[in-house]
Amino acid sequence: MEKRVTVPSGSGTIDIDFTVDPVIPVASDAYTLFVGLLPEGGSWADRLDEYTQENIDALAAPSDDATLSGILVNDTLISDFDAGITEYHFLLPSSTVNVPLVNAVRTDENATVVIIPADSLPGTTTIFVTAEDGQTTLNYTLNFTVAVANEITKLRGIEQLLVYPNPFTDRLWINTGTNESFIICNITGRIIYNSSSAHSQEINNLGTRTWQPGIYFLKTTSGRVIKLVKQGRR
Repeated sequence: MEKRVTVPSGSGTIDIDFTVDPVIPVASDAYTLFVGLLPEGGSWADRLDEYTQENIDALAAPSDDATLSGILVNDTLISDFDAGITEYHFLLPSSTVNVPLVNAVRTDENATVVIIPADSLPGTTTIFVTAEDGQTTLNYTLNFTVAVANEITKLRGIEQLLVYPNPFTDRLWINTGTNESFIICNITGRIIYNSSSAHSQEINNLGTRTWQPGIYFLKTTSGRVIKLVKQGRR
């Protein structure tokens, strides 16, 4: 690429704007700038002098990455966080009064993050992320609910709530014994599985391979609760 500028006689300095064509791939350390002084009407072979500047950095386009690499709730990272999952549910202990403190870790340090905490409980904290380009945005929502006091206590009739195996590794078989839905949450209260609808029949082969080892709680809509233990694979 060549750009010619006419320098008036007697000029001391002159500013030259030089822009790389958009069709040329942009990368760091990709170009060398040659400046030659030519007599009017002359060719490059007639140049009077030549200056070079090595390794001129081309400016890359602003990033469009608006994802997060992690979310912290009360200073604890969500263990199974996925940048592609933008909605999370938490079941907090019945004694919880304050809205959990939420912080976010940006994938791109040049992205902008604004966190709007829930006004009260139950409530939703929203994380707004804007990429460096100022155009690309992504929102993450954290929904917090508080358990009723007796929801973490084994109630009469718990023997009808069947889960096998327990402890478990890759799969669970569940039978609530009644027409009701249920959730499974981890020890921090985050909802890992929601049956979404009532079930009168057993649920076979609930996949749990991606769940982290630890303690979980299964809770039905009627308040029945059972503790589950996920073991690590040997």
